[in-house]
Amino acid sequence: MSRRSIRLCVILAMIALPQVASGPHAPFKLLAFYSSNVEHDHAEFAEQALRFFSEMSKRNQFQFASTTNWDDLNSTRVKKVDVVIWLNDFPHTDQQRTAFEQYMEHGGGWLGFHVSAYNDSDTHWPWFVNCLGGAVSYGKNWPPLPQQFGWMAEEARLLVLGDQVKSGHREGA
Repeated sequence: MSRRSIRLCVILAMIALPQVASGPHAPFKLLAFYSSNVEHDHAEFAEQALRFFSEMSKRNQFQFASTTNWDDLNSTRVKKVDVVIWLNDFPHTDQQRTAFEQYMEHGGGWLGFHVSAYNDSDTHWPWFVNCLGGAVSYGKNWPPLPQQFGWMAEEARLLVLGDQVKSGHREGA
């Protein structure tokens, strides 16, 4: 994901978070969870997002913390934050999942990126499936779609090129 895409996602998230503190209110608190032992692209995304959120917190006077310790996803820790963010992973233990469920059911906020919403037949987390509106993935799209469907891009290019040839507007001709 490009730096521009990350910024766009974060800006949209900040607009959607109506509780951003200003004035005498308690500071708005974000807590980001991420994993470092994941695919390179996922780790790189987390690094970029951590820098971005850290810089944004300084400019916009909110508190931002991050951790790779998913056991910090517990009722004691998350009750002190306004929004929990999953950058490149999701909770795997029953204790982490239960704490997150309780947090959300009591009005907590959540922002998840990419794999954080991954769900398949091996996930075994019905509450989260319902939270996401029943979405379950039974297939993986790896390698990325452009590689899998490169033939479609070529076919589309030929169709466009064909239309340009028919109309006499082919570039370079």
